[in-house]
Amino acid sequence: MTQGEAGELVRIWRTNDRGHEVLAAEGYECERTCGAPVGDMTWSERVLVLRSPIHAAQQATGLETRLRHAETQLRPSRPQRAGKRQITDEAILVEAIDLVLKEHRVAGLLSVTWEKQVEQTTQYVGRGAARCAARSA
Repeated sequence: MTQGEAGELVRIWRTNDRGHEVLAAEGYECERTCGAPVGDMTWSERVLVLRSPIHAAQQATGLETRLRHAETQLRPSRPQRAGKRQITDEAILVEAIDLVLKEHRVAGLLSVTWEKQVEQTTQYVGRGAARCAARSA
């Protein structure tokens, strides 16, 4: 945590149930002047900025879990050569990816790339198929 413009960083310690001193929070205090949008009224506001290391760790763990779940959910959506039907429309694919990213609240935090592979085969049908195939061989 960085120090505020005018405040000094203060650490608040507590004793846990095992008798160890642990960091409960850290923060700083600063003052700012505020004013009404209409009129000449101004006042001074005291601002306390606190950060709980335990809450920050829980938030980081939750983010990692959401990222892992989104990545897991996006992996099977990759087109496979056998089995599931492939997504051929790029707009539908982008929409499906965006839906997963929004659902897990990781939009802008997870980068997704894909590659389109096209395979073409020529198949002759009818009586002339044998002659055409012999000519191309």
